[in-house]
Amino acid sequence: SRVNLPEQAPTKKQRKGRENAQKTREVALSIRPDLITQWFAFIDSAPLASASIAQVHAAMLSPELIALLGSSWHHGPEVVVKVQHADVQQLMGADLRNMGRIGKFLARVLPFDPLPVVREMQVAIPKEWDFSREARLMATLRERIARVSKAIVVPEPVMPLCTPGMIVMSRLQGQPLTSLLAEANRGNEVARKTAYACLLPIFEVYGHMILVDGLMHADPHPGNIISLAGGKVGLVDFGNCKALTSAERRGLCALYLALAAGDASGAVKAVEPLGLTFGAKDQQPGGAVDLAAAMKLLLVMFDTRYVAEGSSYAFDGGNVVAGAPLTSFPGQLWSVCRSILILRGLCHSLKFDLSIT
Repeated sequence: SRVNLPEQAPTKKQRKGRENAQKTREVALSIRPDLITQWFAFIDSAPLASASIAQVHAAMLSPELIALLGSSWHHGPEVVVKVQHADVQQLMGADLRNMGRIGKFLARVLPFDPLPVVREMQVAIPKEWDFSREARLMATLRERIARVSKAIVVPEPVMPLCTPGMIVMSRLQGQPLTSLLAEANRGNEVARKTAYACLLPIFEVYGHMILVDGLMHADPHPGNIISLAGGKVGLVDFGNCKALTSAERRGLCALYLALAAGDASGAVKAVEPLGLTFGAKDQQPGGAVDLAAAMKLLLVMFDTRYVAEGSSYAFDGGNVVAGAPLTSFPGQLWSVCRSILILRGLCHSLKFDLSIT
């Protein structure tokens, strides 16, 4: 019989070498020469930061462009240019196909079927390659977040200069949460408290995005959170966003009310219409669900408070929480769960135990 082997993906070292060799070339390819000379006073060829999909360069808008933008632009000339790596779609396409193969294998090992989550990721990740879409999402969430939070700052895209492979946006000057976490881990108490202060408005705005607005930024890792002057917090990178239906938001509202009240039965009932179901403790058909164990697993998936079972999983075929076999998990809730897991990890690394409920 024929065996489908994973596609040969480049190593991290190989990717880094390609990335360094392409830095200047990618800027030149992504920005037309007439745009560089006409609309930019300066673009730094050395990136401020680089990730799997793109790299970010400091730049200055030309006085001519600022004059054309007029009173609608009040950020000054300093901007950043986000440029997509030339071969990212080919490389990540192979990763996504391999992910599907791994998901099929894990379906035989995990206590629930991971393929709905895999399919959700296979649909969501390619959307991140469209920077025109990301610029529109950034502009939309910038407007919506500003209506509910004075503490969160979202960059403003220069829409006429944004393309499917490039975003030009206002620059947020501050200290990334990654840097604060590193200092906090070295014992810097000021950095730890500053990082903690960043998380409070992030928690509030995520609650609004998930439960009220229905359009959420779905990648709150520390590199996307910036401590700004005046106690404000920057939120960047809007390629990974998720829209939630009204039915999903109502179900999540019911879940969070039940979690806050400690109502295990109500929590289990709230997620059933969303497609998240539990089996019996003894895994016998028709058996009773262990409500206490199911409640603990729902806290692992949807709350930021510390739960021991949420810190690790051995992939040995057992349940994440003993006595709570997860029989189905809807892929459309993966972005919510992933965001909550990231936020819990940030709390744990800062030695704070916070509940999003």
